[in-house]
Amino acid sequence: SRFRDWGGRVVLLCLDPFLGLSLPGFLDPESALIVTLDESPALDELRDRGFEVLRVDAEMVASRSSAALLAAPAVQARLLELAVEGPVGLLSFKPSHQLVKAVRELDAKAPEFARGRLALFAGSPKVARRFENKHRFPKLIAARGVPLPESRTIRPADDSDYASLTAALGRPFVAQTA
Repeated sequence: SRFRDWGGRVVLLCLDPFLGLSLPGFLDPESALIVTLDESPALDELRDRGFEVLRVDAEMVASRSSAALLAAPAVQARLLELAVEGPVGLLSFKPSHQLVKAVRELDAKAPEFARGRLALFAGSPKVARRFENKHRFPKLIAARGVPLPESRTIRPADDSDYASLTAALGRPFVAQTA
């Protein structure tokens, strides 16, 4: 994969440690760092596979976002150490304008010779927001002729239960809370 051949360190900023379980397929443990908030069996698995894991206590971040995770002092210190050693690519599953700004600000804190070594490996936040929108995305996809599974928006006040959802949608189905 291109990450294996990149030559720098890859850092996954993930609020959900289970997202890191996909890493062993395309990253070498020696070149990757997983930064997360939650302790879980997934982190034990990643540690067992040789990945470096940096877990930050939830009390140390302002919110549950990659940008807030990046702002934690322990995370900043470790990333600046890595930048001194060589290039560092940051991965995030949900790019945001705040994350782009946070990476730029952290890169500016690096020693002068190491500036420019921190890079965000993520799509455009503007484009990501368009596809993340649960109401807009199906319209974008349908307009391109891609078939979509049946879906519906259910408000908490509708008081839908599992049995009625199964009867209406069949099994299996995916539910996501707002």
